[in-house]
Amino acid sequence: MRRWAAIALVLFGCSGGSDDGDDTTVSRDGGTAIAGAYATCADDARVGQLVLELRASFTSVQGAVTDGVRPIDVPVVDREAGDCRLVSPPTLFCDPACGAGTTCSASGQCVALPSNQDVGEVTITGLTAPVTMTARAPVYFYNFLGDLPHPAFAHGDAIGMSATMGPSIATVGVAALEVTTSSLAVARDVPSTLEWTPAAADDGVRMEVELSIANHGGTPGRILCTTDDSGAFTIPVELTNALLDRGFSGFPSVTLTRQGAGTGDTANGCVELIARSEVVVPIEIPGLTSCSTDDDCRGAETCQPDLTCG
Repeated sequence: MRRWAAIALVLFGCSGGSDDGDDTTVSRDGGTAIAGAYATCADDARVGQLVLELRASFTSVQGAVTDGVRPIDVPVVDREAGDCRLVSPPTLFCDPACGAGTTCSASGQCVALPSNQDVGEVTITGLTAPVTMTARAPVYFYNFLGDLPHPAFAHGDAIGMSATMGPSIATVGVAALEVTTSSLAVARDVPSTLEWTPAAADDGVRMEVELSIANHGGTPGRILCTTDDSGAFTIPVELTNALLDRGFSGFPSVTLTRQGAGTGDTANGCVELIARSEVVVPIEIPGLTSCSTDDDCRGAETCQPDLTCG
């Protein structure tokens, strides 16, 4: 799941499956997609992300698939530790600057800017109500606007997606995430531990953690982690120290996401099918007071452009 450049999303559904963790197959036109172990696309191959998301009072279904990987969406891995990596946005420079409809690549060449594609009618199997979607030119953004009883799936349910001009993909549903950590303390040389209520073990489900402390200024960077749904996780101190060294701005946060993920290939790259539930937790950093206006600050301090009091 709060990022530099939003990758195109398509949100899809689930089918009623067993709770025993067995693989579930979803077939289309003689092809077979298997929902089993957790699988995501490589950053430099992802051209779409298909997501069914449990929100507070509804299940959202929306998104798009592009015809190529946008260079800005491929992060640079600076450091790794345990289940986590510290990443930065890529530095893209082209001289002369790229014109309309093009973008700068990592090699310093102007390339065509990827655009959303029509993948035909999209069908989602196993939801609490039938889901089919089509997208209109020129945006080609998929968004299900019909009635969909909430929640649209349960933990361990099989999820199937097919598109008339796209891949068949399968994954599993997840339980709504309940986080017991109300705020996360991030300080130098101090372990930062998140806690939540774990769900039943499933090979197709993992926890994703994204820590970002420079959302409104400073040097951008994120810590990304993929770990087991055990109920607790400590972000490696060496990575939080390195992130703090880059500076921070107002309203830092960490996002926890429980998700099932499967992938399918197209001629242009890899597409993910994801079922997820996410919670954003505020971060406390020593010496930081976040603000929206001067009224949020104490004494003679004022609210700075990076949304910190100073």
